[in-house]
Parts: sequence; structure tokens; C-alpha cells
Amino acid sequence: MIVLGMGAAQAAKNCPPESFIVSAGQAYDRAARSGSPSAFSSAAARYSDMNSIALYALGQYRKKLPPSRQGEYVRLAKVFMGKFMLKNGADFRVGKLTVINCTGPASNTTVNAQTESGDPVTFRVYRAGSGFQISDMKVSGIWLVGQMKSTFVGTINRAKGDIDELFKFMERY
Repeated sequence: MIVLGMGAAQAAKNCPPESFIVSAGQAYDRAARSGSPSAFSSAAARYSDMNSIALYALGQYRKKLPPSRQGEYVRLAKVFMGKFMLKNGADFRVGKLTVINCTGPASNTTVNAQTESGDPVTFRVYRAGSGFQISDMKVSGIWLVGQMKSTFVGTINRAKGDIDELFKFMERY
């Protein structure tokens, strides 16, 4: 539902990813209520390209990731995201998510939404095939992928560029 006095047909025309975002919001809400990090990981994998997100989160250290460890890294990054979202799970209990507006082209759209309790949630989405993918989301003022990148790069920086320390960190998280 779009709040601006538009009918449903007009709203869908102005915000093509609306139903996708509402579905993603419901999945994150169910994950938060389940109390399971794997529920968050599954929702993130369903609505996002976890491979691209995980590689982006390495920042300048992406070139240090051995190709032979990429699958392991992406798996650990997905688990990390699920656990991080669970630790901040109350913020993902959105109830009914209402799309307020969309800006930008379908190739890079920002969707501003609001939870039942009035909290803002912002999604960055892009067209992927015949649907959409979430590239990042902002909840409680924090961009999730940006936080993940900051955490991962900071961990590697503290280890003087040793990417193995990131693997150890993610395994312990």
C-alpha cells in the first residue's frame, strides 16, 4: 500500500518493486519473530544476491580472497548476516510494511517504507531478470551492508591485512 492517496493501480505503476519489498518485509518480520539466525540468512539469500554483497563487504581486500575460499567466505558471510540481523532482531519486527515512495530508475531504486509502529525502513533495490533484488537496507538508521563492510574491513585492518583473521572472526561471531 502506498500512502499518498493513490489507488493501488497508480501505486504499482509508480513503484514497481512495491510487492517485492512488502514480501521481503514479511520474510524479515517472520525471521525476527522466529528468533533464528538461519531464518534471517534464508530471507537475505532469497531477496538479495549474497555473493555480490559478501564480495562488496570485503572492500579493498576483495583481491586478497583466494578463489578456492570464495564459497566458504560467502557461506560465512551469509551466516554472519543472519546472526547480525538476529542480534538486532527487534528492529526487523516490521509487522505490516507500507511503501511510502520510490525514487530512481528500476536499475537502482530507493524504496522508503514504514513499519506498523511508524519506524522508517529504506531499501536499495535493483532489477534482476524479471524481478528485483535488495542491495542494501537501512533499519534504525544503519545500512546493513555498509555495517557489514565496515566490520569486515575493520577486522582485516586490525589484522594488518590478514584475511584469515576475518574467517576466524566470522566463525566465532
